[in-house]
Amino acid sequence: MDPRSTMPTFAARGSPEWDAAWAALAAAIQTRGLGDGSDLEQANEAYGEVWQYMGRDGDGRQCFRHRAHPSNDERIHIRVNA
Repeated sequence: MDPRSTMPTFAARGSPEWDAAWAALAAAIQTRGLGDGSDLEQANEAYGEVWQYMGRDGDGRQCFRHRAHPSNDERIHIRVNA
């Protein structure tokens, strides 16, 4: 197996793919009951953490993480098709 195939790739900021990924994150936030999807930072002021784009995985899904979500101060990973 080519080790490069497991490396994430990234959507260019401001590209249609970038916008679609963040829109899919908004939908996932709402579906999971983590908010209404209008606040894509969901800042945790105590820890200074927000949603971070982590790139596209080997399956083509866009990956996001929040290292201390304000709902529970826990790490959350979301992968979306966009």
